Amino acid sequence: MRLTRLTIDQLRCLRDVDLQADPSLNLLVGANGAGKTSVLEGLHCLSSGRSFRSGGQENLIGRGTEAFTVYAEVVDGNGASRALGLQRMRSGWRGRLDGREVTSLGEFARVAAVVCFEPQSHELISGAGEGRRRLLDLALFHVEPDYLSLWRRFQRALKQRNAALRDRGYARNAEVWEQPLAAAGEAVAALRGQWCERLSTWVQASLAELLPELGRAGLAWRRGWSAEEDLASALLHSRERDRELGYTVRGPQRSDLKVELAEGGGRYELSRGQQKLVALALLLATATGMRERLGHSPIIALDDLPSELDSAKQQACLRWCAGLDAQLWITGTQLPAGLDDWPHSSRRFHVEQGWVSPLL
Repeated sequence: MRLTRLTIDQLRCLRDVDLQADPSLNLLVGANGAGKTSVLEGLHCLSSGRSFRSGGQENLIGRGTEAFTVYAEVVDGNGASRALGLQRMRSGWRGRLDGREVTSLGEFARVAAVVCFEPQSHELISGAGEGRRRLLDLALFHVEPDYLSLWRRFQRALKQRNAALRDRGYARNAEVWEQPLAAAGEAVAALRGQWCERLSTWVQASLAELLPELGRAGLAWRRGWSAEEDLASALLHSRERDRELGYTVRGPQRSDLKVELAEGGGRYELSRGQQKLVALALLLATATGMRERLGHSPIIALDDLPSELDSAKQQACLRWCAGLDAQLWITGTQLPAGLDDWPHSSRRFHVEQGWVSPLL
């Protein structure tokens, strides 16, 4: 999929941004604080309804305003033209897809898939499992047609069981939600596990390109409860403990994946720079796996690439992305290394104090 046009207004410092996008490579260049990352945030909001930065989403709304808007014209993987519009207010959000109102941000996720690498991406390796689960879910929302409905059923059952566990007067109601929780949780975990198995090959290949000194790599998957029992049994056995704690301790909400390296030890033994490269390899592997299943790549956003990677790693990253034939959005205070070898078209934009203009 590719964006052909992107407009953003009142998102952080951005004002009246209207970009005619290149189908291959879009470069956003400007000083620190000019608004380059905010363009990528707007792009990411169309995919997921949220920024990749931490903090409340109301912080995206520009000072002195009540809402921001993002609009994009997209050519999807089947070659069809689509139009997406999102308005985020302090009290909620409104969205339109091809001229009709949407009630779920999942409808946007079906159309606009964005994989993003940014300065805090090392937390994808060193941080808690939530970020890694979110990356798995992003891919599965697109490659598995039934995944979104399964995930929603699981989340609803988990929320209801946890609420019952916390309410001492109705603690027995937790048992009512165990069967639907187990059924949806088993299905979610199975799809996540299958995806990780496929993804392992691409992680090995991308790490061989970006960090060959760490040797052979693979993925280890943990589904969130013992392999010796099904989820219904696990919930039954942990019921009393769950009542004491007030939440469900076993299930896909505790699942995780780990990039295993032949050299370099565990994630906490890697340097910050190595963690970022491993995270980038995982993101590129995810994009590659999505292309393999769908026949087209997600949009790849690389925030502040020249300052995050040395020139050799920048070139390796661009080579991989060129092979994916993905649409790239790259920000930086300077142009990345390796542009002379870029085999496709490109377009450059200058960002200054919230304004974006073509750079000749």
